[in-house]
Amino acid sequence: WRDAFKGEGEAPTPQTPEEAAVAVQELREHNGALKQKVEVLGGALQERERRVLALEAELAASRAAASPKIAQVSKLLLDPGVHREFVQMREEIILARSRIKVLQEEVDSLKYSPETQQGKALMGQVQKLRMEAKTFREEAEVAHRVKQQLQQCRRSLDELTMNHQALQDYAKSLSQQLEQAQRKAAVS
Repeated sequence: WRDAFKGEGEAPTPQTPEEAAVAVQELREHNGALKQKVEVLGGALQERERRVLALEAELAASRAAASPKIAQVSKLLLDPGVHREFVQMREEIILARSRIKVLQEEVDSLKYSPETQQGKALMGQVQKLRMEAKTFREEAEVAHRVKQQLQQCRRSLDELTMNHQALQDYAKSLSQQLEQAQRKAAVS
């Protein structure tokens, strides 16, 4: 580091305190000038680093833009038979993945256990449906009994209607006999 200051020249050793104060002042001015140079050089260095980063980004973008063209050219250079095989294999992979998904769903449905959260929810629904079925059964039994009672009431009503009709006919015949008896009594 001593060689870095050789070009600056050596300052003579001050003899008096005034010369020492002047030398210190000159060193401070020289130090300030050096700080300014360091700041300017630091700013220039940062600017160059930014430019280098921008150029690297631009280079990466141009490489990325060029790579699809290379892929397209390599596809065109591929043997058509090999290309067909690759396309067929790609389609088979897609079909196999969809089949795997379907089979996985089937396996998941077979993994039912009452301890899982879904199992607990389903068991709760089953219990609720059992209670509803029991209620419906009881209501169906009540409805069947009511239907039987209704049929019995209809039979009784039909029987009463027939008996009423017979009574009306009998009352009519009695009324006719009474009228005939009154006519005979009035004639005699």
